[in-house]
Amino acid sequence: MSSARLSYIVTVFNKRPWIADLAASIIAQDAGPVEVVFVDDHSTDGSQEETERACASLRAAGHDARHIRLAENCGPAVATNVGIRCALGEWLFFIDADDMVAPGAANMMLGFAAACDADLIYGSKAPFSVGLPPPLDGAQAMVLDNALRGLMLWRKFGNSFICRRSVAKDGSDERVFIQDTSLLLRAAAHRRRMALLTAPVVLYRQAANSLLAKHTNQDKVDLVGAMAFLLLDYDIPEDVRKRLLQRCLRHSIALGGWTISLRLIWLLSLLRIPPKGIEQRLIAEFTHLRSTHKCRVGTPRTNPALLPETRPFDVKSSAALF
Repeated sequence: MSSARLSYIVTVFNKRPWIADLAASIIAQDAGPVEVVFVDDHSTDGSQEETERACASLRAAGHDARHIRLAENCGPAVATNVGIRCALGEWLFFIDADDMVAPGAANMMLGFAAACDADLIYGSKAPFSVGLPPPLDGAQAMVLDNALRGLMLWRKFGNSFICRRSVAKDGSDERVFIQDTSLLLRAAAHRRRMALLTAPVVLYRQAANSLLAKHTNQDKVDLVGAMAFLLLDYDIPEDVRKRLLQRCLRHSIALGGWTISLRLIWLLSLLRIPPKGIEQRLIAEFTHLRSTHKCRVGTPRTNPALLPETRPFDVKSSAALF
């Protein structure tokens, strides 16, 4: 059993060329022994073999590494939730297989978590370029007592964060295909303290075969869905709810949802008198936008099948854990 304080949850789908770089960036961190949970979403490009090599490198460097493979392609939200259920660390760091951890980021985030007594630490992303940047220096943190209110105020919706396991207990919303926004918003909905950092903690690159390269508006449409379902499912303070509603409407309109009914809802939201049943209306708008932009559809899986040879322990159903 892992005794690591920090667990990385890495979702993998056809990211073979970049997995070794991610593993190297984790090994280069200074946060002590960590756990790395790779969840392969039924890759077809050799990512599974490359992940095994990455796990061997991580173990040789003194870290715990696990490689979990889904028996069918389920999407990043489902894969993320499998990783959450399997991870054992006190803190969870979510990252895609074609990204890298910025030098010194893990230890810096854990340090701010202790110093600020925060349960969610949010940093920014920076584009990857040839040659890593120097270690982070001089980063500062803004402490916000209500994480969801802070995210709405500062318009932060990415997945460059770490959080306590207890904050991530709801996982990603599997009704939304991409995990990034729903995972962050559902974690922040628990109204815990958040530290908002001024430094990048994740280095990203847009792979030519990535989901967003093929479906250019997938992340924008899924952001609408994540917000709409959050409004439906969670008890949110009224001031934060109004901001969340206006953000959701704004993104819907930007994607082409400028219908007469949506204009009316937008006007009423500005007047702080949103109509009843607005959540269901927004979910219907999300479904329409998803169809219009030909986006991938999220499908909840209560117990996604794992390949037998990569099942080192019993994974309980998500219905029991989320």
